[in-house]
This record gives sequence, structure tokens and C-alpha cells, in this order.
Amino acid sequence: MEVEILREVIRWTRGVHSELSECLSMCQKDNEDERAKLVLSYLSNHENEIDKVVDIFEKKEMSMR
Repeated sequence: MEVEILREVIRWTRGVHSELSECLSMCQKDNEDERAKLVLSYLSNHENEIDKVVDIFEKKEMSMR
């Protein structure tokens, strides 16, 4: 796999997790069911953490160049 393609995949992955986190967060705020709010909040936080991990990976990859 070419380096440019890998970089694009990493950026795309980060974007997907970031958008999913935001979407889940908005759904959590709009939902009235307390259990659903808890699950959506958990999932939103989890996606946010994945976004952060991928960001750290991307920064490490860039610093190795």
C-alpha cells in the first residue's frame, strides 16, 4: 500500500469516527428515554476516544518522516 493512500485511509477513518461521535451525541440529546440516552452517550464517548487514538497514530506516523 502506498504511503499517500494509507494517510488518506487514516484521515478518512478519523473523520468517520468524529462524525459518528457527533451524530450519537445529538441523538442522545434529542432522546427522551433515559436508558437510550445512556447508551448513546457511551457510544458517542467511545467513538470520540477512537478518533483521538487514530489522531495520535496519525501524528506519530507523520513525525517518523
